Amino acid sequence: MSLNFVQRLQIAAQAAKGLAYLHSEITESIHGDVKPGNILLNDDLMPKISDFSISRLITKDKRYAATVIGDMSYVDPIYMHFGVVLLELITRKSASHPGNGNLIANFCDAYTDNRVIEFVDSEIAVEENFQLLNRLSGMIKKCLDLDVNQRPEMTVVEDNLRDMMKIAQAN
Repeated sequence: MSLNFVQRLQIAAQAAKGLAYLHSEITESIHGDVKPGNILLNDDLMPKISDFSISRLITKDKRYAATVIGDMSYVDPIYMHFGVVLLELITRKSASHPGNGNLIANFCDAYTDNRVIEFVDSEIAVEENFQLLNRLSGMIKKCLDLDVNQRPEMTVVEDNLRDMMKIAQAN
């Protein structure tokens, strides 16, 4: 399915809203397998987070569960990276597909060399999206930080995605 940039931002913002709710409002549970296959879209492209089979219940006195289960390419942002889902959304490549090499490392190299646009799906890598794609890439890079304390909270990711979506809609 072909999606324009605004549609992709809308999907990302709505998915981030659901994850922000799970991480901020429900203090005893986290989703343990956030990946595109577990973010279902209805006919209006409204995402629904699914597959809570490996969600973790955590005790009130501990911030994180002791063990992690799931596909390590996509594991929950507390443990790994929501940025991988966003990265797949703008590149249209799967992080777990062997033919794509190391999608995360390649993106980080492209980001460091200021050539992210070359990495983005050609359907959305058009001049009117460049500024927002660069902003989104910066946020993805922060979400991919190996230091969990340096990653943005899901509420911040959601707010940034909503802001970018409004700007993209106005263009």
